[in-house]
Amino acid sequence: EKKKTYFTPRIVISLPRENEYLIKQYSLLRKWQSKYQELKYTIVGIDFCGYEEPFPPIGKKEFFRTVKKDNKNAKHYPLTILYHVGESFEKITLASSIRWIWQTHEFGADRLGHTISLGINTQGLINTEYRESIRERRDHLQWLINQENRLKKNGFEVKKTSCLKELNELKTKSDNELLEGLYTREMCDELHCLQEAIMKELSTKGAVIEVCPSSNMMIAKLELRKSLTINRFIKASMNIIVSSDDPGIFATNLSNELKLCKQSGLSEFEIAKIC
Repeated sequence: EKKKTYFTPRIVISLPRENEYLIKQYSLLRKWQSKYQELKYTIVGIDFCGYEEPFPPIGKKEFFRTVKKDNKNAKHYPLTILYHVGESFEKITLASSIRWIWQTHEFGADRLGHTISLGINTQGLINTEYRESIRERRDHLQWLINQENRLKKNGFEVKKTSCLKELNELKTKSDNELLEGLYTREMCDELHCLQEAIMKELSTKGAVIEVCPSSNMMIAKLELRKSLTINRFIKASMNIIVSSDDPGIFATNLSNELKLCKQSGLSEFEIAKIC
């Protein structure tokens, strides 16, 4: 007689990044959990995916607080927050994208999806274009100043005088005006140091990073070895999981994703540790 096998479903619901729709759908989700007993333990998290760049994580700070507060009132069926971040940085600089990753975890996200900007080789950006709004640049400079001591603790030296000078120069510019230029070698060296500092911070705090090899290659238009940021994440002792992201779109599965990890240079032992 064959042994019976049991499958316990667990679902993460994707919510929109637009706050107007987000609040309404989140409210409905909590009502469903209250009304239907089976949903309390079947729905285990909420996820933010889709187009990232128009929605900086600062806009989710209060919402994350609400979720954490609600979780305290629903201790037996809390909702984990999954957030795709650092996967697209065409309209913001790599520096701001790295900051978004740090902020997303700081504000309360439990699992960070992709985080490509945190692990890619910055030297590959030399002489490529960057652009972002003046508002975003101001936010980044102010963040550097505010987090000076914390960043220094993790090995990154903030050039506070230069930051203050640039902030003063940007006073006369409008928020939506674009700041454009080319990445220099000096900028890319500094970005590498910022990556290392944030990786150290996230590793210390136990952040969970979701690496999606196929998805990362397609979204960021990177070659295999450049896109598999997992190599650097392992070196930084970060908590990593490998994901297929969306098998229906990327025509893949977890086995194929692990093969890509091996092709990128990971050993069988390293892959076994991830699994």
